[in-house]
Amino acid sequence: MMIPNQQNTSAIKLYPLVEKFLSSYVRAMHAGESAPSAAKIQVNVIIGALAYVYERFRNIVDYKDDHLLRKNAIQRILKRRIYPGVESQEIARPLTYELIRGGYLKNNTVPETKILEIEQVLSKYFFLLEKINETDPRAYNRSNIDWLWSAAAAEIEDLLLPKDRERALLQFMLQTVSNKVHFVDLRVSELEKDYLLFVANLRSLWKADMGIIRYEMIRKMWPEWSSPSEQNLENYAREFEKIIKMIESIAVKPVGEKMLRIFRQHTVFFDILRDVLLEKPELARTAFRPEEAFFSEIRKSCDSRYHESRSKLRRSMVRSVIYIFLTKMVLAVLLEVPFDIYIAHEFRYIPVTINVLFPPLLMFFLGATVRVPSKKNTEKIVDGLREIIFKSPEEQGKIVMQTVVRRSPIVTFIFNIIYAVVFVGVLGLIIYGLRRLEFNIASGAIFIVFLSLISFFGVRIRQSAHELIVIRSSGNIITLIFDLLFLPIVRLGRWLSLKSVKINFFIFIFDVIIEAPFKALIESLEDFVNFFKEKKEELY
Repeated sequence: MMIPNQQNTSAIKLYPLVEKFLSSYVRAMHAGESAPSAAKIQVNVIIGALAYVYERFRNIVDYKDDHLLRKNAIQRILKRRIYPGVESQEIARPLTYELIRGGYLKNNTVPETKILEIEQVLSKYFFLLEKINETDPRAYNRSNIDWLWSAAAAEIEDLLLPKDRERALLQFMLQTVSNKVHFVDLRVSELEKDYLLFVANLRSLWKADMGIIRYEMIRKMWPEWSSPSEQNLENYAREFEKIIKMIESIAVKPVGEKMLRIFRQHTVFFDILRDVLLEKPELARTAFRPEEAFFSEIRKSCDSRYHESRSKLRRSMVRSVIYIFLTKMVLAVLLEVPFDIYIAHEFRYIPVTINVLFPPLLMFFLGATVRVPSKKNTEKIVDGLREIIFKSPEEQGKIVMQTVVRRSPIVTFIFNIIYAVVFVGVLGLIIYGLRRLEFNIASGAIFIVFLSLISFFGVRIRQSAHELIVIRSSGNIITLIFDLLFLPIVRLGRWLSLKSVKINFFIFIFDVIIEAPFKALIESLEDFVNFFKEKKEELY
């Protein structure tokens, strides 16, 4: 790494791991840039606005994290446009145009050459599926096909908006955190340990969902995946079923959750480092010199993140309330009112009013009580990045992770009994309070379901804000009791969210009834506008 300012050389020493990161990052800064003269895809602004409004409304009623919206849109488009006998060139162009109209890509910025590249990616997946069907027909089933297309959606997004800089940072974080951790009783092979650390890193820094994890694991396990030969793809087809099972098992191993918690403790440092380098890319070229300018940018990025976090928190709270209200609450009220009238033969306004008003009020309370990190927190982040950048791996603090819980079966049984008693006690108190308010069985069940769902969503959203906090409060007896009583409700909400049947009537209407004809209408309108322009140009 070139050192442009000799007077800082004695004060700053960069170690090989940091040098390697900066070298990769600087190379990635110019990777994937298209020539200024390359033709760009342009859609009609007015027609695009219709599609944009549709996508925004659909994303409100289908709650997903913001960073997953584009990838999920790609997956949705693929699902709608792929049918037996379709060719890759029939998908690539309309897919790209849909993404631009929907606001997932900027208009007049995507090079025309990207369409050909998407065609090549789709052809790769089609060829692999064909070989899977030939070599192992049992593996050619709907579940595995959907699995593969979820990875394809992540690859297409990566093609449209390359993640070279993000991958350099991802690798830097992986090596930095891995060097800090000493595992006790880790009963997996070195290869499996490598995969577990990689997935934990993806989930912490990128907030990756399973589609992204599948694609990144395919890249890692099949090094030639970016440009495979036909022989490569035939080999991959033979081991496809085994790869699926391995990736899915890695993603759900309990020890992976423990690794994830360690990575999350370090995520804020690398998030801030990313922000600094995006704002001041010259710091990557000058090896973080001058030092004071680097630390000043860290403080600015922290302040910006704190402000952004509050805004994001408010948006997430509103979106989650709308999502739960539209997808669950409307259905619940439609069930509760007939139950009161036709079965209980008595309509009570208080339970219905509470069931409608309580969820948004609870979500507002959970959002309003999130505190903004202090200046001490900012200085702790500065110190953490100073250690990561300017100290050798041997000098950095170490973490001992015990992967096996040393607890006797008897103690575990006793703890489970205590937890069950607390759970039943909390639920009993809630039911008692509801009975005092004259809730019947239907209205009481609705209240408990939405109390738990809102609590789970609220805690999860609050956690995203807490990721910026490095200085953790030790708490007190009041917070301990509150957590003990609140935990069963949150866990019930998590179970309902993950295990129960997901009823989203509005998304069913969008995907099955509205989307295909609406998108066809949009394409026809734009085609007509272009035809009209051609006729107008013939006059000159």
